[in-house]
Amino acid sequence: MLGNSPAPRAKCIIKYKYMKNIIILVIVIAAIWLISTNLNVVEEDTKVDNQIEEPIKEPSQDEDDNIFVENIGNELEKNDLIRIDSPSPNERITSPLTITGEARGYWFFEGDFPVVLIGSQGGNILVESYATTESDWMTEEFVPFSATIEFDDTDNDFGMLILEKDNPSELPENADSLIVPIKF
Repeated sequence: MLGNSPAPRAKCIIKYKYMKNIIILVIVIAAIWLISTNLNVVEEDTKVDNQIEEPIKEPSQDEDDNIFVENIGNELEKNDLIRIDSPSPNERITSPLTITGEARGYWFFEGDFPVVLIGSQGGNILVESYATTESDWMTEEFVPFSATIEFDDTDNDFGMLILEKDNPSELPENADSLIVPIKF
């Protein structure tokens, strides 16, 4: 009679639900770590130039021979999967924020994917929303997407915009995300 017992299946379903929460927690911790490791570098960089037009991808040097490298998230390693046009890494954002770019069709599920805005103060989630496409997302090619999110004024100076690959299976091996550092 052990083979007819539903208990092992129920335990398996519960494990997958907890896996999703664990994955989100790991992403939040990684975002906090990225923010904290870059906090001093970005503050020093803004002293030199308050208007950062393009993300710095190579080390730069100030007049005192200090070398700075600005965190641009994981944009370069995800470039073959998802590309963000706006906002740029380390761009100062305001509400409402319009997010645009393009992603491979398999980044979407039913034409959308999750977007999360996290603040640097304790890694709190400021907004959870979805980016959508008007194009045919059932392709392996790049598909344009957009999202507009609104958030309250924040006491955060820095944060992370996370564009998550939609993962209806909730399997960890299918999870992926683009992490974009931003400024408030």
